[in-house]
Amino acid sequence: MVYVDLTSQDVPAAERFDWWREWTRQSMTPTTIDRDIRSDFHARCRMVDLSPVEVVRHEFQSIRYHRNQRMIRQSDPEKLHLSLSLCGRLGVTANGRQSLIKGHDFVLYDSSRPIVGWAAGDDGDVIGHIQINIPRMRLPLPARVIDRLVITPMPAHHGVGALLATYLTTLIRHADRYRPADALRLATVTVDLASTLCAQYTDTESAVPVETRHRVLQARIHDFVRRRLGDPELTPGLIAAAHHISVRHLHKLFHDQGMTVAGRIRELRLERCRSDLADPLLRDRPVHAVARRWGFTNSAHFSRLFRATYGMPPGEYRHTALPPSAA
Repeated sequence: MVYVDLTSQDVPAAERFDWWREWTRQSMTPTTIDRDIRSDFHARCRMVDLSPVEVVRHEFQSIRYHRNQRMIRQSDPEKLHLSLSLCGRLGVTANGRQSLIKGHDFVLYDSSRPIVGWAAGDDGDVIGHIQINIPRMRLPLPARVIDRLVITPMPAHHGVGALLATYLTTLIRHADRYRPADALRLATVTVDLASTLCAQYTDTESAVPVETRHRVLQARIHDFVRRRLGDPELTPGLIAAAHHISVRHLHKLFHDQGMTVAGRIRELRLERCRSDLADPLLRDRPVHAVARRWGFTNSAHFSRLFRATYGMPPGEYRHTALPPSAA
């Protein structure tokens, strides 16, 4: 898996806007971009290549942009762009409709359609968003569904929208931790979540393949488990009820991934405890408090599990992991 970090600060101030405009033209869908003040333009980008899917985090100053029919005839990559607005405001006109996109909304663009828009920052003139570039043929949704969604704001505060927003933020932040072999799996997850978000927003879930719905359910369950690790009452029954499935179905979902429900919860809790014990900022927190924070109610049981997993008791691990000054 390849990722690239770029910043306009590496370019002379007078050339920064033209540099960024040319880079976006070559790496994204060709679009005309302009602004009133071009000198000393600030822009930053991280692109994660999951071929054929790309995930890009952009940060830039206010701009105007458009893509017309002539540009589409000259060059159309036939891609859909699902963008998560992080900060700033976007005004967009396409399909005879107008939309205002604010922070923490998703919006879908189609490279095959003309578009006119502007982007402005709320504070410090900075706009930020994360964009998924997906070949149109890879999104398993009918054209009528995509037509309804183009430039329609979709909230990222709950449901699959919140799950996708968290996933994208984590993917971009930790791009350097993934291996090339992870690209295909991550591309599949990205398209699955994007497809499900679009289908749910238009009440067309039946258009999404069964395999996609199956994988998205697995992702939602794992996200639920990670968020509830500190709850000692996190049980298969609670997880199943929260997702409106039977406990038997839940166990099968985990079995299909080569794990058990209890084993996965235990693994994640131990990893969170290990991380806390190695954190100098938490050095004054007792070991039993660290264990309780992540759902272990029995200190002796926690110590046995920790030693079996990491080869030493939690107290000894903390002493080894922390530098002498912190310990």
